[in-house]
Amino acid sequence: RIQNTPHSPQPPTCCTMHFYNRELFVLHYYKFGLAMSWGEELWDKYEDVVSLVSQQTRELDTFYKAFLKERSKIENEYAKQLRKMIKTYTTKTNKKAMDEESSQTRGFRQILEEVGCQAGQHELVADSFGKDCTEDIDNRVNEVKKEMEKSRKEAEIIQCNLHQSYKALDDAKMKYQKSHNELEISKATYEKTEVDGSASRNQVEKAKAIYHKNISDHDDSKAQYANQVPKTNEIQEEHFFTLLPCLLNNIQSLSVGNGDFFKEMMSKYVKQEREIVPIVAKCHDEMEKAIEAVHSIKDSGMIVNKLKTGDVPP
Repeated sequence: RIQNTPHSPQPPTCCTMHFYNRELFVLHYYKFGLAMSWGEELWDKYEDVVSLVSQQTRELDTFYKAFLKERSKIENEYAKQLRKMIKTYTTKTNKKAMDEESSQTRGFRQILEEVGCQAGQHELVADSFGKDCTEDIDNRVNEVKKEMEKSRKEAEIIQCNLHQSYKALDDAKMKYQKSHNELEISKATYEKTEVDGSASRNQVEKAKAIYHKNISDHDDSKAQYANQVPKTNEIQEEHFFTLLPCLLNNIQSLSVGNGDFFKEMMSKYVKQEREIVPIVAKCHDEMEKAIEAVHSIKDSGMIVNKLKTGDVPP
């Protein structure tokens, strides 16, 4: 940004806009298993990075949460239909009737009981998907939004400080250039007046005074400009080497965290379904026991005992 002017000091130019922060690189390499960090590689893509992480977070809050809610709805509906079916096929009976029921009737009643157990397991899955997982998503989304808002405010502050430093440098440069031009003009005027035989002594002294005042002003503005250059360079270096990389790496950690959260959430989803498998399998085992306990010949004998009159054929 700095352009040298005549008689200007030779300050160092502003830092080149690239970084290689070894400590941040190593930290994120071991933390995320990455060969590159956003702070190093995406220093000029802050807005794109913010947009990307915001989109990731919206997907958690809408797309994936909607999936889990829909899955919960399906499980609830399935459990509801099972219980409705159980109610339809369950006959009211008393203890005496139960004592006299056939093994087939008893077996079917036990099968319905196991179906009820299965319905309960699907209700548990529905609660997990519809309540627990969605609450986890809400907490994650709120956490990310809070951190993103914090990052946004920090970004505004460091960007504002950088722009103020650039403005201070531009102002110092313009003041220096103006004083330099005024010095050159007053010098030429003084030299011309001094050799002009028609100029009065007062005119010569006035031109001389203006010239010397401009020398003083020029020295002051030159010193201010030279003083501002390293300050701006320091602020710019801190911005692009420390503050902005740190900010971008924090946002990267949120992105990585979103991915890890997705993995954890879906693992919980699969785990919840797996947990009911042995219980449902046990229900199936009990059903098989009830089916195996059906004794057709014995049931046919019960019919004889129930219906026989004791009479003999004519």
